[in-house]
Amino acid sequence: MAKQPNSPKSVETAVLTQSRRRCCLCFGLEKDAAVKDGQIAHIDRNPKNSALDNLVFLCFNHHHQYDSRSRQGKGFTPAELKKYREELYRAIEEGALPDDEPTPTIIRLHPRFQTTTGDKSTVINAARDVNYNPRITRRTVVQLGPQHLSAEQARNIQTRVEEIVQLEAESGRERNYKKWWGKLKTHFRVPTYREIASAQYEDVIAWLQQQVALLRPKLRRTNNPKWRNSLYKGIWARAREVGMSKEEVHAFAGSVLAMDAPPDSLSDLGERNLKKVHDALFRRTRG
Repeated sequence: MAKQPNSPKSVETAVLTQSRRRCCLCFGLEKDAAVKDGQIAHIDRNPKNSALDNLVFLCFNHHHQYDSRSRQGKGFTPAELKKYREELYRAIEEGALPDDEPTPTIIRLHPRFQTTTGDKSTVINAARDVNYNPRITRRTVVQLGPQHLSAEQARNIQTRVEEIVQLEAESGRERNYKKWWGKLKTHFRVPTYREIASAQYEDVIAWLQQQVALLRPKLRRTNNPKWRNSLYKGIWARAREVGMSKEEVHAFAGSVLAMDAPPDSLSDLGERNLKKVHDALFRRTRG
């Protein structure tokens, strides 16, 4: 059997560091975020395609299941794998995974040995036992209250960040959730986005929408259908946030464009009018 080609080392390293060696199927199906022994799998099952977006870290068991073809049951699909991978990466970038805290071990030393450590705590007692305690990083747990983002607001922000990452990918750039979550936290000066005040929600949405607006022109030039789809998604997402029905959105479009009658579909609008409706809707507040 021919040997499968290896992925470039830089790409392998990117997959391992982005996943933190967590299996996305363990995480997506079982909420198991433990570090696993595993392998890098090819999502399209083509070992020659070593693009970063086509690779994912899986534990041995799930890698075997994914690559196996069964006539009896429905196997994992590439779309399913990508969805769980995105959920895992998002949880990692948001700092939503539990810390790994290794259990301290006891090491018996010969009496003539002495030990020193740099960043680890070592205590030697009279019996020459050593309590070896690796440095443990503990995360401060914040008690979220009504002053913080609601679950619905948090989901809407997640959707916006995913939209930005997707726009960059469709424009030829690398998917980078860490960059955008970092930008968001830095801009609003919080350690985690869930600590943003609920009263700042509209400011967050406006800032994220501004980032989308900066990315769209390039997509419009390189892939016009996807550019239109990004506007449709933005319009309907905003409509849900401000409590507008489909009919109300069409009526709103007709009013913004001074049309004699509302459009039957947003797809009937030209590029300039579609963007005008999109931008006007984002200036509208819930009411």
